[in-house]
Amino acid sequence: MIEFRAGDARAVVDPARGGRLAGLEVAGLSLLLPESDDPMRWGCYPMAPWAGRVRRGRFRFDGRQYSLPCNLPPHAVHGTTFTRAWSDEGDGRISIALGPDWPWPGRAVQEFALSDSALEMTLEVHADDGAFPASAGWHP
Repeated sequence: MIEFRAGDARAVVDPARGGRLAGLEVAGLSLLLPESDDPMRWGCYPMAPWAGRVRRGRFRFDGRQYSLPCNLPPHAVHGTTFTRAWSDEGDGRISIALGPDWPWPGRAVQEFALSDSALEMTLEVHADDGAFPASAGWHP
C-alpha cells in the first residue's frame, strides 16, 4: 500500500490489487466504496489498455481480427490491468506490463499526487513496439 496525506485528506493506492485507488478520505469521510471480493465493485481502478467493453471480445485493427478473453461474458471489459499487481516505482508512480492477453507489448503507468486542495492522477498507455489501439480511464 502507498499512502498519501495532505491536510485533512488521505489517499491509499494498492499496487498489489490492480493498481487501484483503494481509499480516499477527506475530513474523515470516505469517498470510495470499501473493499469487496469483486474487483469491479470497489475503489477506483484503472482501465487499460481499453476502458469500457470490447463487444464479444473481438475487434479489428489495421486489417486484422483480434480476440480478447471475455472476463464478463459475453464481453471483454475494463482492460488487462485492474486485477493484476502493479510495480511500485517510488514517488507516487506505479506501472504494469499490459500482459499476455493483450496482442501487443506495452505498459501502463499511473502517477498520484495529493495536495491540500486536490488529488492528481495520471494514467498512460505506452506501446513498446509500434502503434496499437488503446484507451484508458478510471472506474468509476
